[in-house]
Amino acid sequence: MKSYTLREFATLIGVPPKTIKQWEKDFKAYISVPRTKQGARIYTEAEINFFQNIKALYEKKLKKQEIMNFLKAQDTELNTEKEMMVANEEKMATDSKETTLHFQQEDIRKKVEEYVANIVKEETDKVIEHVDANLLDLKNCIRNIVDSNEATADSLIHSIQQLKEATEHHGQTIQQKLDNFQDTNKEILEEFKETLQEEKEEYFSMLERERSLYEQKIIERERAFRALVLSFRESAAAEMKKTKKWWKFWTMLK
Repeated sequence: MKSYTLREFATLIGVPPKTIKQWEKDFKAYISVPRTKQGARIYTEAEINFFQNIKALYEKKLKKQEIMNFLKAQDTELNTEKEMMVANEEKMATDSKETTLHFQQEDIRKKVEEYVANIVKEETDKVIEHVDANLLDLKNCIRNIVDSNEATADSLIHSIQQLKEATEHHGQTIQQKLDNFQDTNKEILEEFKETLQEEKEEYFSMLERERSLYEQKIIERERAFRALVLSFRESAAAEMKKTKKWWKFWTMLK
């Protein structure tokens, strides 16, 4: 790529070098001129287009602020276009990846389904064979059991019938014994009631006799006490008479 010095570039644009420097300062937000290690400016085709546009805008009598607004709008539009391009590229890449991933997943799913179907079929066949063999063994076993147990079943039925008859007979015997036991209990209960009534009457008679004897003793004790009191009174009265005679004799002596 061809490059130019500041003087060469100013001549190419058709303005003085100081104008180029001023435009760089005024519009530094939209242009950045590369430099050498020594600090000298290096201009390329990209800078030529930018500064030619700035010159054309000034020739149209636009002011600095108007040119900045124009550049800002252009920069916004350019950024928007870049963003849209980037978004479209990302979307295309994503769609491509999703499409590829979808086909890959679909292929994997089909392979997995085929593999699982084969495994299930093999296992199912094995299970069916095993079940058939077990069913055959079970049928043979049941047939042998039925054949060998027919006689046992007849004998068991006969034994059950005998047991039933014996149980019925035993039940009747138990019922008879129970009835006899109930009758015996009734007789014993009646005898017990009669004995209890006799003992009750005898006990009350004994209490009545004891009460009469106790009352008799009380009466006798009252009589003895009254006789004692009467005897004491009589003795006291006799003594009082003696005492009065002695006082009377003493009074006569005085």
